[in-house]
Amino acid sequence: MRILILSFLLSISSVHANEFEYTLDSAARSYSPGLSVTPTVAYKFSLWGEADSPLEGAIRPKLSTELSPATYSGRAELEFAPVTFIKLSVGRKLLRRFTHFDDDSCRFNNCVGSLNSTDVSLNALFKAWVIMGSLKFTKVFYDNKDDKTQKLVDPSTYVLVSPNKEIANQIEAILGTPISDSWFTGVLVQNVELQKGNGKQNGQYLMAMKKNGHTSYIAGAGRFESELKSAKPSFLFTFKYEWQ
Repeated sequence: MRILILSFLLSISSVHANEFEYTLDSAARSYSPGLSVTPTVAYKFSLWGEADSPLEGAIRPKLSTELSPATYSGRAELEFAPVTFIKLSVGRKLLRRFTHFDDDSCRFNNCVGSLNSTDVSLNALFKAWVIMGSLKFTKVFYDNKDDKTQKLVDPSTYVLVSPNKEIANQIEAILGTPISDSWFTGVLVQNVELQKGNGKQNGQYLMAMKKNGHTSYIAGAGRFESELKSAKPSFLFTFKYEWQ
């Protein structure tokens, strides 16, 4: 399951010289149900600018794996940040689905097997007065499948992916305000639209985030809706631990 972790708001002031960076993320969502654990290792190459400054530029190659009750995946990514508040990345994800869900989504569509993809993304951060936010746009290019008889269920978004080189446009936006040195509150909006199919996914949440040293927590309440799931209340919770 893929849930926004909001690391962009937590990492603005945590840039250092060349070094390894490690994170452990866990995420849970009540509807559509999901649970995942994701360890990540990255190495930061500082390119220019003073360390810890907003104008420092860096490149980060990253490796991660995601484990959940329904899937496991591996991912390689290269991130380029010309400044700390703008990030460009390209990634390759190999995902294996191995669980059939007991509902119509898996009775009439393919819920097992591979669902590999390549993606490019742009993430921009901003701050004005007491308002902080982020806008992330991701374009996902799913691999072509030999079997054209069934659409594939993406377990993270619950949309039906065409087996013929589907493309997904994903937008994740956050707008809010810090209420103390360790607390942030705001709104989270997630949107996914497929270019070849009619698949869509929408999520809107009120959320609160707390950071305590290397640890951060996020809790949110709102609604989730997708091509395969009708709109219902949804709750999410994430935990993140990072060290260097």
